[in-house]
Amino acid sequence: MPLLDPLPFRLSVPGLDRIDLRGARSVSWKLAGLLHHEGDQLVFEWAGTRTTEGLTLSGPVNRVEPVEPEAFEVPIEWVAEAWLVGGWWWPRFVVRARRLDAFDGIPGAGPGRVAVRIHPRHRELARAMAAEINR
Repeated sequence: MPLLDPLPFRLSVPGLDRIDLRGARSVSWKLAGLLHHEGDQLVFEWAGTRTTEGLTLSGPVNRVEPVEPEAFEVPIEWVAEAWLVGGWWWPRFVVRARRLDAFDGIPGAGPGRVAVRIHPRHRELARAMAAEINR
């Protein structure tokens, strides 16, 4: 099996808005990472920032904090298939699992499915990785 370069991606994570007695806050994440196909497993690794904006009783809040690098390994036998979706502007690499809990540690993942955004210039790498995973 030829060694594939890691696939750069961005995670789409829903923001969090909260209004309560302490004030109003909005939290958003920007997470980017690499997907590695290592033969017997897929390794998702990512890092980024968490931004908190809002107004509290003590005044305005505008804070950007780093998200420490994390990695999540998925055994390849848990993976059912992978494919590339979307056109030129919004390509996504989708992985479907054989277990609902396969991607539970990845932000923005759903039960048995994870979709990561990729840059259009990485479509060929994504197709090659999907073909290798589906083999």
